Amino acid sequence: MNLEVSWNLFFDTSYKRNLAFIENLLNDYLRAVNEIISIFKAVIDNKTAIRIGQLDINIYSSKCELLISLFRENEMKMKSKMKEPSLRIEISDVSHLIIEMSNLLSVADNIIDQHNELVKYRAKEVIRLTDDIWTTCIYEANNLIEMHQRKIDSIEKAIEGLKHSLTISQEHIKDLKEEIVVKDSNLTGIQTTIDEINNALVAYGFTNFSIQPADDRKNCYRILRDDGTFVNDTLSEGEETFLTFLYFMQMSKGSMNPNDVSSKKILVFDDPVSSLDSTILYVVGAMVKELCQNVRDNKGDVTQVFIFTHNLFFHREASFVDGRTKVDANTNYWIIRKNNGKSEIQSYGTENPISSSHELLWKELQNDNKNTSCVSIQNVMRRIIENYFTMLGGIRRDDIIKSFETAEEKIIVESLFRWMNEGSHIIPDDAFVEPYTDIVQRYKKIFRQIFDKSGHIAHYNMMMGLKGDEN
Repeated sequence: MNLEVSWNLFFDTSYKRNLAFIENLLNDYLRAVNEIISIFKAVIDNKTAIRIGQLDINIYSSKCELLISLFRENEMKMKSKMKEPSLRIEISDVSHLIIEMSNLLSVADNIIDQHNELVKYRAKEVIRLTDDIWTTCIYEANNLIEMHQRKIDSIEKAIEGLKHSLTISQEHIKDLKEEIVVKDSNLTGIQTTIDEINNALVAYGFTNFSIQPADDRKNCYRILRDDGTFVNDTLSEGEETFLTFLYFMQMSKGSMNPNDVSSKKILVFDDPVSSLDSTILYVVGAMVKELCQNVRDNKGDVTQVFIFTHNLFFHREASFVDGRTKVDANTNYWIIRKNNGKSEIQSYGTENPISSSHELLWKELQNDNKNTSCVSIQNVMRRIIENYFTMLGGIRRDDIIKSFETAEEKIIVESLFRWMNEGSHIIPDDAFVEPYTDIVQRYKKIFRQIFDKSGHIAHYNMMMGLKGDEN
């Protein structure tokens, strides 16, 4: 073998040995890379570890992808070196990236270890956590607790003060009740009643007898004449009725029992004006009217009054409300009628069913029922004109006619007077048949004009139930 052949054999063997060395290095590198990548990728698939370790998966994944990219780049460079051994290559350093990822995993591992430790000693940790929470709550709410306690103390002091005031008030009420009983016992004495009744008798003209206390009986009365003799049975029925009424009115202000003097009362009057003359009837009516008004105004101890009467004058006085209205929500009316031995009660609510004759005439005039006869309307109109203008106002028929201006109007008014007089004074014979026409409505308009021309339209509107804008 010559030198050239020997030389070539030497270099060929060295080349192959170096190439095999590089190949071994590449295989070792790839195994290490695959192992590292497998470890780092396994973390990404462990969702529980990521959640518990609070690992920022976005940062970790980006670093992992970068690491894999650098590994693949180094692999490509090393394979190029295998193909061309004389080629000079430079491998990228990935150690810093591995360190960063390891640090991220170390932090997560520490958190996981703490979690595992917490789970391992869960019972103790729950107790400690509960204590810590209550300690924190107490610390943060300490001011609120102190303020609440101060409020409790203040309320308790106020309650004690109120209890003390209540005790004092109860004792004061007890003293007042005892004082009321003492004063009520004085009110039940008969002398006050005697003085009130005697003053009323004198004021209303009964001067020939008076009420005096009985000497032989306590809280009893006797009726004496001016000469000191007993009246016995010499009082008239009207005097007895009036005296009984005065005593009843005094009894409504008090009581025979001292404990019932101030108690609420319901009074019932059963025709208290029978057998009274017109003057005393007016007095009794005025007293009952005043009593009813006091009940409406919640004055005194009487809370309700029932009045029964057959007397229309007394009914008018007792049912009077005031000069501006005739209806009161707390005043109701009933009429008792007896038919075939059976009494029936008819309620009218707050509407007074009893009217004066003048009001009844106007109510008849308000009725537009076409079945009402002309004779009835003629008589109603005539009586209203005579009562209001002639008897009360002193205005003659000629004066009414003169209040109209034109001759035609005066003739129409004259015809109304003739029509009213003929209908109310002349009885039509059997052969006369009056068809219903619009004559009544026409004369009603003239009737209204009489009040208008005479300056009494307000009275017409009031009696017809009209307002000012309904003329």
